[in-house]
Amino acid sequence: MSDSVPLGVSVEQATSTRFALVGYLPTYAGILAVLLLISADAPPGPFDFKHAIVQLLNISVSGALVLALVALLLSVLLHPLQLPLVRILEGYWPAWWGLSGLKRRAIRRQRAIRDRLVSESQALGNPNPREAEQILTASWTLTRRFPDKDSALMPTTLGNVLRAAEYSAGSAYGADAVTWWSRIYPVISARTKEIVDDRRAQLDASCRLCAVAMMVGLTSILVLLDDGLWIVITLGPLFLAWLSYRAAVSAASQYGDAIGVAFDLHRFDVLAALHLPLPATPSDERTVNGQLTLLWLQGVPLDGIAYLHEPRQPDSKDERTS
Repeated sequence: MSDSVPLGVSVEQATSTRFALVGYLPTYAGILAVLLLISADAPPGPFDFKHAIVQLLNISVSGALVLALVALLLSVLLHPLQLPLVRILEGYWPAWWGLSGLKRRAIRRQRAIRDRLVSESQALGNPNPREAEQILTASWTLTRRFPDKDSALMPTTLGNVLRAAEYSAGSAYGADAVTWWSRIYPVISARTKEIVDDRRAQLDASCRLCAVAMMVGLTSILVLLDDGLWIVITLGPLFLAWLSYRAAVSAASQYGDAIGVAFDLHRFDVLAALHLPLPATPSDERTVNGQLTLLWLQGVPLDGIAYLHEPRQPDSKDERTS
């Protein structure tokens, strides 16, 4: 589930731990890596790693401050692109990119992986303990990694993990997670919000680091193309990009768990905030939540539901005047 992000960054945000983790540190690391290539005189001379290290260690205080300021400004400018970046890694690729064929092939690959897990999760006869454990593992992986609907399959693992969270969170209560999330997030407890935000920060940081490492890897390929065996250095940032993507997939799974917990614990807080009566049975709850989903998604008016307003509590001013 991709949440919206603010279009700007305030001073408080720019100095926050989340901004430093998600925006500043990956950007700073990327700038240092590019400067390492430049300092080594890779273009146009041969790559001199020792010379690059010496140059970076001898950077002046003013130079370090300028570098830090450039990294900060670039992080602020790139902050609004965090959500589009995550969505690209999910597999939401614009049509003008011309990747429709690649997208179809990637979805077929994801479908094949899902079908294999479906086959492995189905028990035949009386499985022994080892087979039973494999069946449980396949079933657990299937529910956390893929959405229920075949039409909802995404071309990437990250996209399918987040899609699975969208389809599972709140579904048992008749609540569509994507539609409800912007309403339930403001009413969740401080502790739950802290957990959700922490999981989201881990996801965003991994995605940003993946993108930065990929850009550094591609840049190093262009720079070191004529430098012989030094081209092997490019494997470092490319491996880091792959590792960061795997970390993003893991963080997305944990983020989906946190969203599910938010629905489990705070879905009734939404009804209370809307001055709606709490349902008496799970069946009534699914009916009410389904009606609210249609209201927010399609503008279908609520019918047959009476509001429940608590008596207004007099404030201190009212008590003094009475």
